[in-house]
Amino acid sequence: MPVWQKIESGMGWIVVAVGLAELSRGAFGTKARKKILERDGHVSAESGEEGTLEVAHYNHNKAQPGHNDLSNGRALTPSEHYADHFNRDATAGLGLSQEQNRMALESIWQRLTPEERARLPKPDEVGQDFIPRKEKKRG
Repeated sequence: MPVWQKIESGMGWIVVAVGLAELSRGAFGTKARKKILERDGHVSAESGEEGTLEVAHYNHNKAQPGHNDLSNGRALTPSEHYADHFNRDATAGLGLSQEQNRMALESIWQRLTPEERARLPKPDEVGQDFIPRKEKKRG
């Protein structure tokens, strides 16, 4: 099980894994995470929300060129990151096996607040439901 650390990043906090063997190999490094957060304005690229953010890959396929390019990452809230993995559990071609994706879901679930856990389906409910995306805030 990974150890999670919160790191202050200018306008908010980011959560990073320390010692997450299989899933963190090839994950964005600290400098890349900071650049992605800066590029995204320290808000979620999906909803525009501020607060605790994680940097997530669009495509997890390490065999593809540009896997760790900044263009393959975006800032998400933990609940958006969870929904992203939950909704694509059976999607082929994104570089994670179903087993790896379920491991990611379990890991992200541990970082959700009790309120988020109460409103989201549990990791073992993958395939039974779909989490709708939040509408991006207009500003």
